[in-house]
Amino acid sequence: MSVATAVRCVVCLAVLFAAGQAAAKPPAGAVTPQGHTADSLDVVRANLVAGRALLLDVREPSEWNAGHLAIAKPLPLSILRAKDGDATFARFLRNNISDEMIVYLHCKSGGRCLAAAPKLRALGYEVRAIKAGYTQLKSQGFSEIEIPKPSAAAE
Repeated sequence: MSVATAVRCVVCLAVLFAAGQAAAKPPAGAVTPQGHTADSLDVVRANLVAGRALLLDVREPSEWNAGHLAIAKPLPLSILRAKDGDATFARFLRNNISDEMIVYLHCKSGGRCLAAAPKLRALGYEVRAIKAGYTQLKSQGFSEIEIPKPSAAAE
């Protein structure tokens, strides 16, 4: 991963943290036998729009650069694997992703998000892996969702 891509990830996570400061954490969701969230795409969308959740794209930088959802932020699975057990990286994530939010994960087809989920759960996040991949989410209008702005009370 290039330095520029890593810096972009850092900046995106800082923005997400600021956006989620005032969000209330909904109860944990059910999962399918495969481990994906049972939340419908309508529920996922509602949580994102309401600022109760954030969406992380765990695909690799080349995939992200080829196209991504406007509301998603990059956190490639390769980085999560490479930084597994790294206390500095864990502290960075805790400082930049609010543990008061649901963390939805997506990838190309639902497999890598299942591999990434336990790594973020181990840090205390409410993680929900989405089975729908990038193409399906895009066709369902997720590319048109914008990140909620922090409320005046949260600033």
